[in-house]
Parts: sequence; structure tokens; C-alpha cells
Amino acid sequence: MRRAVEAAVAGIILRLRRKRGKSRRSSGQRGRYVFARPPAAGERSRDIAVDASLRAAALERALSARPTDKAAPTSETPREPGSAGRPAVGRNHLRRKVRRRRDRHTVIFVLDTSDSMSDQNQLHVARIAVLSLLASAERRKDRVALITFSDMQAEVTLEPTPAIARARHAVDNLVLGGATPLASGLYKALRLVESQRMREPGEPIEVMVFSDGEGNVSPSEPQQTIDAVGALGRRLDVHPIFIDTTGTRRGSRAMKDLAGVFGGSYRRLHGADGEELADMLSTIRRH
Repeated sequence: MRRAVEAAVAGIILRLRRKRGKSRRSSGQRGRYVFARPPAAGERSRDIAVDASLRAAALERALSARPTDKAAPTSETPREPGSAGRPAVGRNHLRRKVRRRRDRHTVIFVLDTSDSMSDQNQLHVARIAVLSLLASAERRKDRVALITFSDMQAEVTLEPTPAIARARHAVDNLVLGGATPLASGLYKALRLVESQRMREPGEPIEVMVFSDGEGNVSPSEPQQTIDAVGALGRRLDVHPIFIDTTGTRRGSRAMKDLAGVFGGSYRRLHGADGEELADMLSTIRRH
């Protein structure tokens, strides 16, 4: 009975504290305290919820009290622990805080800045799309990162950050030039996914690749070939969305093939309206 009453009280508190917006349960001591629960068997009592522990002790005392069991205590009668207004809290009363963190995502933009992106103004169109997606990420309080690849290598232009203004500045100042080390860009993105998962365990990560798919730089290391990078992506369970920047009606066969290798999805950028671009993140989060 005591547990049932306590569970009902915890449910009421949770409903009172719940706000709109998605969130996920946090395993550490970060996030908003929403309710409490008894520690699991063998679990160390950390991040103790003092309020819930006191309620559990008071509730047990109230349920076990019997008016006729004992006479009212006199000044000479020794008081029991906790009878002076505060309930005695034992180990069986301890409750652990359950916290929830906002369901923030990290979105990694991988952008082709090679010479081929000057054809049909592809980089300009890609830049508009990325800026639209940055606005969506800002509303969701997401983190964003930017990887660019051109000439002979890829680089992390912007580490994961919630500072969307910095991302906009980086996108506005992109420079075209050189060959297309596509495999290097994808490899760099997967390595960034690994490091971000270590920094923020459990946080969802999306990878969005903007390119014409025409890689023309042979990787210097065997682990950076397309097949090797694709295998790494499947092992990490990362399935990028490949966004075709070419203006052809049929689209890029290379980008479609890449989506198949990585088990990702394919989108054509040309012809997509603003609403479709803004819905890209929502679409991949539902799958």
C-alpha cells in the first residue's frame, strides 16, 4: 500500500513538472529533476532526492502509526528518532532522482567545397539549404557541426556547438577550390560521430552530406576508401542523408550509390522547396 501511494504521489509530481517538448531520461546527474524512484537492487544511492526520501519516511510512519498503540509521550518519555517533527530516514526510505534532458540532437553537415560545386551554382544552392536547416536546428536547440572537403583533404571547420551564429558565419565564408576528396570527408564525419558519442552519450546524431558525389581523389590510407568507410558507418550504425546538389533531372547516380553503400537516404536538392528543406531533419528523426 505504501508503495502504491508513493507511486501515485510521484506521478502527480511528474505531471506537474512536465513541460512541452521531447526529452529523454538522463543516467547521470545532469538534466532537470522530474521525479524519484527507489534505487534498484545493488545500485549505489547517488543523486539522492531529499524531498522524496523524507516523504517516503513520513508516509511509512503515518501508515504504521496506531492511535491506541501507545500513550501520548510525556516529557520524561524518551522520544523515538524522528518523532520531534521530522521523520527518521532509513536506507529503505532513500529515493534516487530521475532526471530528464531535452532531446537535443547533433547535426553534422558535410559539405563539398571542391571546384565541381561551381557548376550550376551548386554551392550557392547548398549554402541556402544549410542555412535553412540551421534555422530549424536553432529552434530545436540542437548542436551543429560543419565538415568541408576540397583539394586533397577534409577538415572539421566547426566542432559541434549550439552556437548557430558561428555556424552561419562559417557557411557564409566557404571558399571553393581543388579536387573532391569525398571519401576523406565521409571518414572525417564518422570519426567526429565517434568522438561526439563519447562526449555526449546517448545523444542522437545525424549526418547530412551535400555533394555531387563525384569524388576524384584516391585515399592515401586503405581505411578511407569508400567501401571501408561504408563498413565503418554500418558498424557505428550511422546512416547519413545524401543530398544531391546537381541540377540534373535524373540526379547523381554516384550519390544514389553512396546512399546504398551506407544504408542511408537520398534527396535531390534542386526542386525542393523551403518547406521540404525544413522538414528534412524531422523526417530522418521519425525513422
